[in-house]
Amino acid sequence: MPSLGLFVEDVFHERFISQLLRRTAEEHNQTVTLEPRSVRGGHGRVLHELKEYLRDLQSYREQPYDAIIVAVDANCKTAPIKQREIKEALGEMRTEVIIATPDPHIERWMLLDAAAFKKAVGRGCATPPEKCERDFYKNFLRQEIARAEVPALLGGLEYVEDFINELDLSRMSRADRSFGDFLNKVHSFFKRHRRK
Repeated sequence: MPSLGLFVEDVFHERFISQLLRRTAEEHNQTVTLEPRSVRGGHGRVLHELKEYLRDLQSYREQPYDAIIVAVDANCKTAPIKQREIKEALGEMRTEVIIATPDPHIERWMLLDAAAFKKAVGRGCATPPEKCERDFYKNFLRQEIARAEVPALLGGLEYVEDFINELDLSRMSRADRSFGDFLNKVHSFFKRHRRK
């Protein structure tokens, strides 16, 4: 059973990425142990907190995880630029690191499969326009959930697991390069781990 450390930008990332990892592990006939850590203080503190987290991990004689998942929004810098920033923060890691950089924000990922959205909340969603604006996708997601007339005290967070379970992963991978890149890396990890 693979063990993954999960370093994420916020609770939405934690719920989304955790459920996606569980589903992908099941597809490979595996279960996964996740130990998440969410950043406090938002996007501005992500790289600083990541460096501290990695420094703590380096102090272990034996690494506690088979891999570390780092999930941080691209925030309009584009996924490759954000990944380069994260790789610079990694330094010399002994543990495999898999990076997710939703471009520009993870809430957009939840709006790209209207059929899965409909199964999760009872009504499909409009395809969001491509925007590079702070909180645009977060607000768009809230509006689409409000249109479905379902309770959403957590801004849609409560529907993430149902959405992931219904998500057409191959269509989503074609619709969003940042999602497809991350999912391919996760599949490769589980394939390698099965052979161990």
